[in-house]
Amino acid sequence: SAQPTDDCPHQFGYFKIGDRSNCGQFMNCADGVGYKFDCPEGLAFNAETYRCDWPDQVPDCDAE
Repeated sequence: SAQPTDDCPHQFGYFKIGDRSNCGQFMNCADGVGYKFDCPEGLAFNAETYRCDWPDQVPDCDAE
């Protein structure tokens, strides 16, 4: 079901953490439990492709 939890907006999926200047973390949600992950140094989480990418390729990221 799509019931949100404290960690996750949905039970399953990948979700960006942080703001436009801190784009390098994301949450992997499984059964409503959130697991925090860091992108490799210098990369940002791209919510459109669900992977870490160069910051200039991520529309909602202003990090350098």
